[in-house]
Amino acid sequence: MKKSTLQYIYFIISTIVIMSICRISMSYFLSNYHYTLVYGVAALWFMAMYIAGWYFGKKEFEELPLYAAGLKYHLATYSIFMEISYIWFIYGEKSKYENLYQVNMTLGIWGFFLLLHIILYFYNKPKSIKGLEKGEIFE
Repeated sequence: MKKSTLQYIYFIISTIVIMSICRISMSYFLSNYHYTLVYGVAALWFMAMYIAGWYFGKKEFEELPLYAAGLKYHLATYSIFMEISYIWFIYGEKSKYENLYQVNMTLGIWGFFLLLHIILYFYNKPKSIKGLEKGEIFE
């Protein structure tokens, strides 16, 4: 989890772009009373993030076979979501129907699952790299 690859940097850039577009869209739809479209944007955000993570994660694994890619991508997505959400509120770009409690609640629930992901990562830490035992590689 120590090395940043070009694929990981592309993922971070795409996450910032996708998150910004979704944040703008959701606030716009909330302000204009299009509440059902907010759910559509959230679903599209989830699918876009899943596809971006899968695509860049697969490319990164081909380039650098690390077990922690999923956790690294999960941490990046959580951090970027948190930063963009708070910046959105600090600069007052939110809809009048959005409040900080909703963001904090989302971060709290997501943070719980992220903590589970971290615990599972350390519990199931691999003893091999691409199917080869560490002893075979480092002897």
